Amino acid sequence: MSDTKFYLSVDCDDVNPGNCSSTSELDYHLYQLYYKGFRPTIFVPAYFEGKYNLSFHREWVERAKEYYDIQAHGLFHVGGYGACEFLKTEGELEVIMTVMQEIYKSVGVYPTVLRPPGWLHNENFDYSKYFKHLSVHDEKEIQYINIHEITNNPHDSEPAKEFVILHSHAGPPSDNDLSNPELFKKLLEWLELYKGRYIYITVGELYDRVRG
Repeated sequence: MSDTKFYLSVDCDDVNPGNCSSTSELDYHLYQLYYKGFRPTIFVPAYFEGKYNLSFHREWVERAKEYYDIQAHGLFHVGGYGACEFLKTEGELEVIMTVMQEIYKSVGVYPTVLRPPGWLHNENFDYSKYFKHLSVHDEKEIQYINIHEITNNPHDSEPAKEFVILHSHAGPPSDNDLSNPELFKKLLEWLELYKGRYIYITVGELYDRVRG
């Protein structure tokens, strides 16, 4: 096993007040990471599925801000592969971006990173007008390791780049579910195995180092 140092972030997509209450398995796992010295990055839609407008969940947001790094993950987070809300025209995206930022701002959240739901987006749109960084899946500088890929032999998921993101999702049906106790146990074993090598930073800080 190499002893090369690397920068590490731990993130979780699709987090919202409905799946991350203070009594949920997901929040328990995220808080355990915080307790161990991490500040997990949670990607939170502004108005998840039209049910959880953050403007009406200020108490939840305040608690999340205390422990986690909140970044943007779309407005409604709806639509299948061909109907993703970020595969829209420039005019439609301008409206989505404006509404998203108004909701985040209303609860004192100022994301610097936007991760489009499903990683799908209109590549011709200028996202930099609204967010410092656009998070996409095929970045050469960053190694994404899905937590379900960490098997009983953590060496199978050895870091191979200077910047690594341990990536997960908030609950089923994803098989990359951070609320799954077995997957979380393997994640902790992986962190213990490589703890002498990584320098922990949030996803926003990682992108700042990669892109400046």
